[in-house]
Amino acid sequence: MEPIKEVRKRDGKIALFQKEKIAEAIFKAAAA
Repeated sequence: MEPIKEVRKRDGKIALFQKEKIAEAIFKAAAA
């Protein structure tokens, strides 16, 4: 499984994949 390099956001933009930001967002969502 190759690492994810980019992520397609809900608005359709392509963003570089940043594990820290994604992990933080997931953590915040889980904590909410």
